[in-house]
Amino acid sequence: MNINYRKILPSESKLYREIRLESLKVNPERFYTKYEDEKKKEVLSFEAYIKQNLVTLFVIGAFNDKQLIGICSFAQLQKKPTHGDLIQMFVQPQSRKNNIGLGLI
Repeated sequence: MNINYRKILPSESKLYREIRLESLKVNPERFYTKYEDEKKKEVLSFEAYIKQNLVTLFVIGAFNDKQLIGICSFAQLQKKPTHGDLIQMFVQPQSRKNNIGLGLI
C-alpha cells in the first residue's frame, strides 16, 4: 500500500460523498446521521465545506494511489481557535489494521 494523507480538494468532493455514505452503511452505529437521510441530500454538510475550501472545517483523506480509502474531518472550535474536534472518522473495512486511522489523525 502506498498511502498519501492530505486535505480533500474541492474537485474531490464527490469522492468524499461516496465514502461518507459508505461509512453510514457499513458502520451505522458509529454515527448520528442515517444513511437513508443523508443519501437524499443533494449536498452533504462536509461536502459543502470541502467545496468552500475552508480552513476551519475540512476533511483529511487517506488515498491509496488515487482511491480514497479513509476520511477524518476536523472542525475548529469557535470559543477556542487553537482547539477542534475530529469527527466522521472512517476507514474502509478492507484497509483496516494498517494504521490508516492513526495516519489520518
